[in-house]
Amino acid sequence: MAQAKSADELFDTLVRRIKGGDWAVGARMPTERELASHYAAARNTVRRALRRLEEQGLIDRSVGRGTFVLAGRESTGMAFRRRIASASPADIMEVRLIIEPQVAALAAHRASDADLTRIEAALRESLVAKGLAEFEHWDGDLHLAIICAARNELLIDQCRAINSVRNQPAWNKLKQRTLTPERRNQYDKQHTRLVSALRERDAVAAQGTMREHLLMISEQMSQALQE
Repeated sequence: MAQAKSADELFDTLVRRIKGGDWAVGARMPTERELASHYAAARNTVRRALRRLEEQGLIDRSVGRGTFVLAGRESTGMAFRRRIASASPADIMEVRLIIEPQVAALAAHRASDADLTRIEAALRESLVAKGLAEFEHWDGDLHLAIICAARNELLIDQCRAINSVRNQPAWNKLKQRTLTPERRNQYDKQHTRLVSALRERDAVAAQGTMREHLLMISEQMSQALQE
């Protein structure tokens, strides 16, 4: 069993394997659990390495489908990801406020039972997440699962690119300043109401709750940046 002492080392190892042809273009990579077992690495370490691979256009990760090799090709979303990396939090949240409430309404109409199961699983994990990093991961997975349930590939590509900003240091620092226990409790309640609306196929409630949730985040970030 190989070992990886850090996310950087695991990233380098996976890049060598991809470039060396261990996984062909379009091939499905092992799961996080399988990689963690093979390299004796923590799941969070594997997750960080995979995020870097995705940011560099080497893989594509899709909730419910798996992780696929792009072999360095620039996907449609990669150019957008580079632009997102330099965007301000205000611009990012403005775009999310324009897109995601309507996406939630679409998901309420289009989500399959399997989609709803994945959404509810992400919600459960987010509710019990310990610490900012774990909460951010499951919060991101929850939003992405809702986006995927809207069944629009263009929207999925755009929202996945926006979601990648969570990996930026500046974003993490801002979330550390704004995600107090009280606000985390508010987010948990909003997420729970949102998922309930999706399960009940209530597009109006899903859209309104998503907008309320994102507007709260936007206002809190704006206040933090002014302090």
